[in-house]
This record gives sequence, C-alpha cells and structure tokens, in this order.
Amino acid sequence: MAENNNNTMFIGVAQIQRDWGISRSKAYQIIKDLNAELKKKNPGALVVSGRVNRFWYEEACLQRGTGYGNGGEVCGEKKSLSSERRIRAQRHA
Repeated sequence: MAENNNNTMFIGVAQIQRDWGISRSKAYQIIKDLNAELKKKNPGALVVSGRVNRFWYEEACLQRGTGYGNGGEVCGEKKSLSSERRIRAQRHA
C-alpha cells in the first residue's frame, strides 16, 4: 500500500490511526483540521479530501520542529493534536 512509503506527498487516515492510536473518525477529524489550517495559511496549497500533506502533518507531529523528548517525535504517542499546538505556541511565545 502506498501509504507506507515515506516518499508519498499525502498520507491517509490509516497512517494517522497507527501514529496516534485513535479511531478512524478522529483521524479524519485531524485530517480535516490540518487541511483547513493549511488552506488558511497557504491559500494556494493543494488539499486532498481524506488525506493530508505529509510535511504539514509531520510538522504538526513535531517531527520536523525542535520538539522534545525522542528527538522531537511525538507521533505514535497518544496525545491530542490541540495540546501539542498549545505546547508549541508556548515555546514560541
């Protein structure tokens, strides 16, 4: 399945479910929220329904930022996306 390939531009609900250990509906909600935020910040960005841009998702997971703990990796831990954004916002304040 293409979702396991790290070279794909978009990732889907199954990958997000695995990363966060959450239900399918919650994973779709995360995709929807991330896509809305991406479109707001970058109006010309390509958004695919039911999938999220890999780089945007990884940034939200703090894999590409300074992060904390495991070299900044948070994906795979059961933490809410909104709490991660709060932590990141506090760090940059």
